[in-house]
Amino acid sequence: MGADLSRVRFDALRDHSGVVMQQGRLLLDSDWNEFVAIVDRRLRAAAADLGTPGVTEGFSGAAVVPRTTPDAFLITSSADGMTIGRGRMYVDGLQAENHGTGATVLDPLLAEPVRAQDTPYAQQPYWEAPKDLPTTGTHLVYLDVWQREVTPLQAPDLVEEAVGVDTTARTQTVWRVRVHEPDTPDIDCSTPDEDIPDWSGVIAPSGGRLTTGTVAVAAADDPCSLPPSGDYRGLENQTYRVEVHDGGIPGTATFKWSRDNGSVAMRVVEVVAPDRLRPEHLGRDTVLGLRENDWVEILDDHRELDEQPGEMRRITTVHGDGTVSFSPALPGDLPATTDEALRRNLRIRRWDQAGTIKNAEGAVLQDLDAADSTGVITVATGRAAVVLEHGITVALDAPDGAFRPGDHWIFTARTSTADVEKLDQAPPLGIHHHYARLAVVTFPGTAYDCRTLWPDAGHCGDCTVCVTPESHASGVMTVQAAVDSVAEEGGTVCLAQGVYHLGDEPVRMRRARSVRIHGQGPGTLLIAERGGFDIRLSAFVTLEDFALISSSRRPGIKISIAAEVTVRRLTVLIAGGGEGSGQGPAVELSHACLRTRIQDCDFAGRIGIEARENLNTDADADTDGEAEAEAEAEAEAAAEAEAEAEAAGDAEGGSVRAHLLTADLEISGNLLMCWWAGVQFRGSAAHMLRNTVRGNTVVFAQGAGLRFLGAVSPWASFDITDNHVQSNGVGIEVGASGYTIRDNTVSGTPDPESGSGDGIVLRSGVSGVLRGATRIRGNRINRIGGVGILVRVPAGDLDVSHNTVEGATAGGIVVADRGRVADAVIVGNTVRDLVTQEWTVAEGTDGIRIVGAAHALVGSNTVSGLTTEFDEGQDRGGDGGRGGRGERGEGDEPDRRTGVVLLACRESRVHANTVERIGPTDPEWTARLLGIHICVFTRTTIEGNVCRRITEDVDHDGHTPWSGLLVGDDPQDDADPGTENGLTGHIGRYVSVVGERASYLIGPYTAFAHVSDDVSAIISANTFTGAAQHPAARIHVARDAVVCGNQFRQHGDSDPAALIVRAGTATVTGNRARGGRPSIHLDVEPRFLAVLGNITTGGIDAEGTIDPKWLQLNVDGVL
Repeated sequence: MGADLSRVRFDALRDHSGVVMQQGRLLLDSDWNEFVAIVDRRLRAAAADLGTPGVTEGFSGAAVVPRTTPDAFLITSSADGMTIGRGRMYVDGLQAENHGTGATVLDPLLAEPVRAQDTPYAQQPYWEAPKDLPTTGTHLVYLDVWQREVTPLQAPDLVEEAVGVDTTARTQTVWRVRVHEPDTPDIDCSTPDEDIPDWSGVIAPSGGRLTTGTVAVAAADDPCSLPPSGDYRGLENQTYRVEVHDGGIPGTATFKWSRDNGSVAMRVVEVVAPDRLRPEHLGRDTVLGLRENDWVEILDDHRELDEQPGEMRRITTVHGDGTVSFSPALPGDLPATTDEALRRNLRIRRWDQAGTIKNAEGAVLQDLDAADSTGVITVATGRAAVVLEHGITVALDAPDGAFRPGDHWIFTARTSTADVEKLDQAPPLGIHHHYARLAVVTFPGTAYDCRTLWPDAGHCGDCTVCVTPESHASGVMTVQAAVDSVAEEGGTVCLAQGVYHLGDEPVRMRRARSVRIHGQGPGTLLIAERGGFDIRLSAFVTLEDFALISSSRRPGIKISIAAEVTVRRLTVLIAGGGEGSGQGPAVELSHACLRTRIQDCDFAGRIGIEARENLNTDADADTDGEAEAEAEAEAEAAAEAEAEAEAAGDAEGGSVRAHLLTADLEISGNLLMCWWAGVQFRGSAAHMLRNTVRGNTVVFAQGAGLRFLGAVSPWASFDITDNHVQSNGVGIEVGASGYTIRDNTVSGTPDPESGSGDGIVLRSGVSGVLRGATRIRGNRINRIGGVGILVRVPAGDLDVSHNTVEGATAGGIVVADRGRVADAVIVGNTVRDLVTQEWTVAEGTDGIRIVGAAHALVGSNTVSGLTTEFDEGQDRGGDGGRGGRGERGEGDEPDRRTGVVLLACRESRVHANTVERIGPTDPEWTARLLGIHICVFTRTTIEGNVCRRITEDVDHDGHTPWSGLLVGDDPQDDADPGTENGLTGHIGRYVSVVGERASYLIGPYTAFAHVSDDVSAIISANTFTGAAQHPAARIHVARDAVVCGNQFRQHGDSDPAALIVRAGTATVTGNRARGGRPSIHLDVEPRFLAVLGNITTGGIDAEGTIDPKWLQLNVDGVL
């Protein structure tokens, strides 16, 4: 937008270096603006001249990334999209800055707020709706930077409330990351501009040029007007702005002009209709305001930033209520609502072209008053001059290219001299775009960085010591010598590209402070025989941008008793051997490691990152010389304890357990290709402050993908989030002391050769029994050869919510009998297609199973599909469908498939769950199939659930042993549910004993007992189905049962009742029971029974005589 300027004075050809203010003089806007322009050019020139390597032949411009923000505009591409790194980049001297997204944090360098996360491509600050990314092909990704003028129309907060009028405008540097559209598989970062198809047209500057002039005009008849005495015939001093509307070549391009630099503009505060708007005001006065028949441009921020002109409209009516009408209506891409107009800064800008447009010879070129006029002037061919007004002419041409929308020129006309500012083939004042290559991306996931970091570390621009392969090999300057030279005072050691042989000793860092070792990416390769780096008693150490290969049992990088150690962008390979070879981990942590960062690395070997388990072992006896390395007095005290422990271990020929303390640990963005474990903290470990394991990828793991068995302090957190784990063992394994596991993807390949593993497991560790709230949320688990989510040990409160478990073979979500929890919340999970494998010895497969919780909430879960791989049409080997390998003994109960089962949970609520597709459709199947099973409890509420074995009508369900609900357990004699055998049941490997006041659950490892005079079950608003052999719902409660508002649907050929209730007291109201003979069977003493408003097909039967008044209040015989 155009600011209200008197003129633009700055001229780089005059070499002005400043503006000198004189006393007692008037300060003009043009003086101040010229001073700003002088300083701005000086800063840009200094940035381009001194802060870049210069312009390279064949490449346009000079763009660099400072090492203070080395990830600025770093392009990262994956199947999930493209992200843009945070930081500053200097493009032709212009500073473009990506502030990032997410939470605001403090940048200590400039003491200002910045965002904590990189910017997704779709969330760029100056591009609300970027073009879709390509899905395939190789494309150049580049940065487009330009400056725009910002007035209070775009930023209303520029108006000082105390003054109430706008005083100044701003210039703003804006940017967009764009993708060059042609698929160019043969290019890379070094391809010259001219060899990239269509690239030269993108980066070419505008070819537009403008020349001003005057023509003679007749004297005015007005006696108050002065007779013409010069070139300019106007009565006012004016600042003219000529701006290209439609780009292109002469003959197709168009322009518009304003005598006030386009500053007569106002915000739209209401969209009355598509052809009627309410501006904030109609103008300062009748001269600087909106009038009927004025040509105006209507645009918003989207159009401006997209380099598109606004819509030209002629005002047909200025209404008395302050609104203006025009024709035709606005197109759909401009805001159609007032809220959208305010958010996008919709505005009206007046232009002054009108009437008949003539050339300098007086020939008519256009008539803007014509009905079909677009309101803009076509650029004449042949550099023909066009008359604006008062004798002023402009001639536009594009001899070396084309015009671009937004090209503009500003010149003045003054009455005192009757002069028009002379422009001769002048290039436009703006808009000037500057471009920088960022990356060459092969979509969807491979990006090659094209940015230039400055100063160049390869030339020791910001390095304290530079090491080359030659200096290292010759001994003139080795890596160890370089590290020793900066260890005390701090500094940066730069490693040039090449191969460095470290020999049989690692690079040792002792008492180092503020040391950074920086390579040139994988081209800097270190080869070690006994470990690469040993960091101890050090702080503020960074290892970055190199590759390391080690073939020792020692770790590639060892960190012990250290603070603020960062390992990033490394490639580490622990080579040799394989399973049983005794390979060391890529990174080992021990003792106290405070604020350790391991980021964006690639690790390959046995274990990626490991907590040291023993201070000394026979396998780790290659520690000769470490005592000598600790010789200095200031380190003796710190090393004494470890030396004594190591000596004790040697004397015993065994080991002494090591300990690890972390605080604010971060392991993020790493690729861990490890055949045993990606990250393993199996020893004695404790975690304080905030610890994060985020965004890592683990593949090939046979033991565990991520394993953390340490203790989390009650005042600390440990988040394991957004990782991708592919493991044939356990996916993620943690202790029970308060970990948060969320938004991870865990997958495996269940096959009989590699055994089976669970997805997410809570188990005991060696760091004690500290218990905390464990949260397992939003994870995706599939193709696991065990249980999807398994709690094996006692824990504090447990929150398992919004997870998806698919294709597991031994269960969906299981809290085992030894995993006693205080409160278990299992909400919003999806368990789908659990397929018990042929080789799995299963005593029952459950979608969700909780054993022994004090309080259990199971709600809004979906369990769909529990079967075995040989359920459908395969030979079951004569075992009656019980599955598994081997034979069961006599008296063994058949296998169970249960959607939701709660055992020995004192109080529970099961609500809004959906259970379906349980077991096969084979009518000979003998394994028990259940939707919801609750046994051994004090109080339970079951409401709003839907349990149906198949999605079709229940009459299609054959004769499978299916019940939608079982409260208590099946009696041994189904024909007589009132026998004493009904008090004892077998639930897989458990035995349940239910008495009037006490109930017990006895398992192979533990037992539970609940004693209460207040045993109750409330079953309401559910839908349960049953097959032919068992009822849709069987409810056995020692005390109170309330059954209301449910639907029980039994197979049409079934003998068992659809609902069987056995209780001390029972209220059975408002239920619908279909099927069974009778449909409802009640084993309740009549004086403790209320039966009301039930509708059945087969009537209601009771062990005793029901009071006739109750029977009259129910309806039977309804199909």
